[in-house]
This record gives sequence, C-alpha cells and structure tokens, in this order.
Amino acid sequence: MKWFGVKAWIVVLALMLTGAVSAYAQEETKRAWYMPEIANVGAGIHGGFQNSKDSDGGTGFGGAHLRFRFLSFLGIEVAADATTETFLNESVVLTETPLSVTGLIYPFGAPFTFFPWPVTPYLAGGGTWVFFRTDFRNGLATGATNLQAAAPPETYLAPGWHAGAGLDIGLTKNVAFNIEYRQTFWDFRENIDNATVRAALPDLSTNNYQIRGGLTFLFH
Repeated sequence: MKWFGVKAWIVVLALMLTGAVSAYAQEETKRAWYMPEIANVGAGIHGGFQNSKDSDGGTGFGGAHLRFRFLSFLGIEVAADATTETFLNESVVLTETPLSVTGLIYPFGAPFTFFPWPVTPYLAGGGTWVFFRTDFRNGLATGATNLQAAAPPETYLAPGWHAGAGLDIGLTKNVAFNIEYRQTFWDFRENIDNATVRAALPDLSTNNYQIRGGLTFLFH
C-alpha cells in the first residue's frame, strides 16, 4: 500500500507538470507576434543625417548593428558607422568610423498597439569610440601652416558618449524599423597625437546630433 501511495503521487505530479507545460505552450501560441521576447537577437543596417556643431554642414552616414533584448524593458545594441565631415570651409576633412555600445531602456515594456503598427518607445545611451583620420587642405596644407606635412593622414581613436531616444516599429514578426534622435559627444582635436597640430588647430567642436533610421531582422 505504501508503494502504491508513492506511485499515485508520482502520477499526480506528472499530470500537474504536463498541464503546466501545456498551458505555457498555449500561452506562447496565443501571444501576439509583436510582444517582446526574452533573449531576442537581431541584426540590421541603419543610416541617416548627422550634423556636428562646427562642421561646414550636415552629412549622411551609414552602418550596421546587432541588437539583443535581455528583458521586456532592457536591451543592448552594438553598432558601427562610417561618415566623412568637413570643417573650416573644407580645410579639415575628418573620415570617421564610430563604434558604439548602447543600452536600450523600454520604459513601457510592451508596445502601443493603437497605431497601424505596434510602436515601442525607448531611451538610449552608452559609450562611443571614434576611429578618425585627419586630412588638411587649402591654407592648412601650404606655407608655414602645413599641417598635412606635420601630421600625414593616420588613424586616431577618440572616446566619447551618446544619448538619445527612439521608436521601434514592428513591421512583421521578423522585421522591425526604428527611428532615433541621438547626440554624441567627442573631441577630435584633443586626441591628435601631434602636439604641433593640436596647437595650430582652433578648438573645433565635433559634438553632433543624428537622425537615424534602421531595419533590424530578428532571429527567434
């Protein structure tokens, strides 16, 4: 009788476990495709408009990114961009490759569904590392102020940081579009190795703002 009682408890526990697994599976099946998933990974491309404070004018940029969603309200993005800017009437040309690691905070967790597509607002912030090359032209590349001769083109690294906010828009279960406003803060002049060049250059601000748009392809 004692052994029969143990077997009865085993059967009961097995039925309870089966019911729980079945209920979870049904819940997963019922869940709308646009609801956030834990450990959701995506890869994609992005681009947009960038304008630095002291540049000659705005310019375009492009890049690629990876995204990972830890929780319904928390994710991370790793991205690389490429762009070229000019300063002082094209006397200074900066070729830039920024790398960034961005924390993504989704304060509302689940998306808003009263739009034609599900929309999820987020806040963004993190570190930026800008690999950049300087080319000096016009008056900065001739005569006594020949900075091009003093510092021929080479690549430098400047640390910085960024912050912004954006919207994730679900197009399908596997494709999301995002639009974001971002500000990045970094200093190219202070990160040039050549002291002569640093002293000859005016204090140009490379702090910039970006309007970004991108597509992310999700892997479930």
